[in-house]
Amino acid sequence: MIMKLLPVSLNQRLVFVCLILHLLSSCHTQLTSQDNQQKPRSWEIAFEQPFEDAHPFSEGLALIGTGGKYGYIDKTGRVVIKPQFDHGEDFSDGMACVKIGGKHGYINHDGVMIVKPQYEYAYKFSE
Repeated sequence: MIMKLLPVSLNQRLVFVCLILHLLSSCHTQLTSQDNQQKPRSWEIAFEQPFEDAHPFSEGLALIGTGGKYGYIDKTGRVVIKPQFDHGEDFSDGMACVKIGGKHGYINHDGVMIVKPQYEYAYKFSE
């Protein structure tokens, strides 16, 4: 009787081992295909907005350019200051330098003009 059970037990073990190998092979194939999918780089921003130019975030906002005008987005990609400036700079000490009609002035985080455009040259606001 032991001789009859031995081949059945070996067959069962063989089937079990084959199933495990097939399962491991399937998992490996799936993981390999996931690794080969193109992943965004850490510096890429996945916003759907059609920006032609984008700067790094400073003080929670990033300068973006589209259609020859500049504005600002928040970290969710929402435009918080619409593109309306001829040029812009990053925020510094709560203000950003912007250019309108060849003159520079300063806006706050809400886009309110704090210093009217009147200067030929201007730089990041400091103190």
